[in-house]
Amino acid sequence: MPDESLRNSETGNSEFVEIKPAVNANAEFFEIAHDFGDALELVREAISNSLDADATEIDIRFDVEQIDGDGVLVIRITDNGCGMSKEVLERDFWGLGYSTSRGNPEKIGEKGHGTKIFLRSEKIVVKTQTQDATWESVCETPMKKLYRGEIHAPRVRRIENFRDQTGTEIVIYGYNK
Repeated sequence: MPDESLRNSETGNSEFVEIKPAVNANAEFFEIAHDFGDALELVREAISNSLDADATEIDIRFDVEQIDGDGVLVIRITDNGCGMSKEVLERDFWGLGYSTSRGNPEKIGEKGHGTKIFLRSEKIVVKTQTQDATWESVCETPMKKLYRGEIHAPRVRRIENFRDQTGTEIVIYGYNK
């Protein structure tokens, strides 16, 4: 025989209570970073985002630099797009599922998921310059933090212009190490 609460819900004596589904942010960041593991996907995402920012010039360089006695892969992505405001840098670049290009069929980026591929690294440095302001953001050991069950913790600060025009520079250290 069913319990009383089941009988009440079947007879209409119980009201629905709205629930709000929870999201395990660490697990989602971790899974997305793992889903995009191919370095070519990183290049695709970088180009897509630059084009979405109306860039006409994109420079992508792969180098191995000696850092603390180790050879570390350094990927440098530079464009002359419109740059990111502080809000876009914090919410769209570092956050999950946010994108100013969502709903715009002309935009080709991954709409809030793609830059999470950059988290598969030891360090990420972003400098971005708009017509109004210039920002620098640094995220240390994002993948290690995700492996430990922590969320990556980027920092952001306002800096002086680092170039003569708008645009963004992203430097990724130790990708896929």
